[in-house]
Amino acid sequence: MGQRTYHNKLRRYQRLRQKQTEQQYEDLTERHIIRPAHPKYAVLNHFSHVANNVYNQGLYRARLV
Repeated sequence: MGQRTYHNKLRRYQRLRQKQTEQQYEDLTERHIIRPAHPKYAVLNHFSHVANNVYNQGLYRARLV
C-alpha cells in the first residue's frame, strides 16, 4: 500500500510539474532530507544554523531602520 501511495504522489507531482510554465517552475523548491547518519550531517547542520543566524540578524537590522 505504501508503495502505491508513493507512486500516486509521484505521478501527481509530475502532472503538476508539466502544467507549470517555465517561469513558475523556477519558483519551485526542492527539499533534501539529510539524516543524522549521513557523513556530512554535522557540517550541513552547522552551516544551516549559521545561515539562519545571518538571516535573523539581517531581518533584525532591517526592522530597525
